[in-house]
Amino acid sequence: MTSKEEWDFVHSLKFDEQLEYEEAYFIKMNYISMLKKYEYVTEIQEARSELENKFRLSNNANILLSHADELYTQCRFKECLEVTTRLLELDMYNQACLPIHIVCLHELREKNKLFLFAHELVEHSPDKAITWFSVGCYNFLIDQNDEARSYF
Repeated sequence: MTSKEEWDFVHSLKFDEQLEYEEAYFIKMNYISMLKKYEYVTEIQEARSELENKFRLSNNANILLSHADELYTQCRFKECLEVTTRLLELDMYNQACLPIHIVCLHELREKNKLFLFAHELVEHSPDKAITWFSVGCYNFLIDQNDEARSYF
């Protein structure tokens, strides 16, 4: 779906007909916070802010992931890495967060951190594709392109 289609879909749902106002508002804000971050940025930020402040979900994995996704989309890699690091402190193997975290380490040229992170993933999850993606990103970062290609 495009950003507009996602937006239209969420706004077509009849939350208030099925739930109490507070519950409907909460669910709608959750859905809005998960939309693609290319359009409606202000509305998505407001929804996330409501979830963080009104519902006290500032340490919720989905809210942190939404924030990281927004920062990544805006190429704000340093801030994004801070958010993904915080999220991974709460849930070390959050599968949705791992690709963003790995790419931020690559974009910021954090060779040592990416090496250690990839090594930890190899030890913990050698059967996961994301593990070998991290190894490939590390090899690409250190200009071992032929080696990196074998992981992509």
